[in-house]
Amino acid sequence: MLICDLSILHRYGKRKLDDKLRPLIRTWRKAVVLLVLDKTPGAELPLLSQMLQTDKGNVSRLLSRMEQDGLLLRQVPEQDGRRKELLLSERGRALVPRVNDAMDSWERECFSGLTPEQIETYTHLNKIIMANVYDTSESFR
Repeated sequence: MLICDLSILHRYGKRKLDDKLRPLIRTWRKAVVLLVLDKTPGAELPLLSQMLQTDKGNVSRLLSRMEQDGLLLRQVPEQDGRRKELLLSERGRALVPRVNDAMDSWERECFSGLTPEQIETYTHLNKIIMANVYDTSESFR
């Protein structure tokens, strides 16, 4: 059953990824924040909440810990003083290549035993399935 496959991939895939990330930043959630902020400086809470599959309160707590750890900064943008922008600190930016390497290594392990053609087919099918299950009309939580 697809739901069981997804559940196993979700649980054990994240566990295996956490093992690879532990020496760097401890968990996949911190890795996601680093990578999102690297690609989208100033990303806001709703996007991070969606990417991390959790509510805004949990994301806020995670961001506070990451700020205390010196991985990110919160700055008030000149254009809009009512909000705070999330940006990577120098330490956070320095970790991005190492996090990418760990994630690439994890992905290679996940795809171990598959040919490049099979990986391409999986990627194609996964995009279709994601489009089928992801409700684009759902607003950010």
